[in-house]
Amino acid sequence: MPAGKKECQPSILRSLEKRVLKRIFRKLLQSGDFAIVLEREKLPQNQNTKLINLRLPNLYRTLQILIKPDRMLGQSYVDGHWGVEPEQLFNFLYLIR
Repeated sequence: MPAGKKECQPSILRSLEKRVLKRIFRKLLQSGDFAIVLEREKLPQNQNTKLINLRLPNLYRTLQILIKPDRMLGQSYVDGHWGVEPEQLFNFLYLIR
C-alpha cells in the first residue's frame, strides 16, 4: 500500500468521528438559553444566548458515557477525556440534568 494512503485513512476516520460526535452532542444538548460551541468552531450569530465551550471526548469515551452516564460522565471529565471551561461547568451540568 502506498504511504500516502496510510496517512490519509486516519485523518478521514478522525473527520468522520468528529462529525458523528458533533451530531450526537448537538442532539443531546439542545437549549434555547445556551449555545454549545465545539472546539475550533465559529461563534453563533445569536447574541442572546450564553456560550458554553466544550471539548468533546472521542467516540469510545462518548459511548461509555451514553451507556453509564451516572458514572462515566464525571469519571471521564476527571480523567481529562472531555472538558468545559471551569466557569461554565455549572451551566453545562444544569443543561444536561
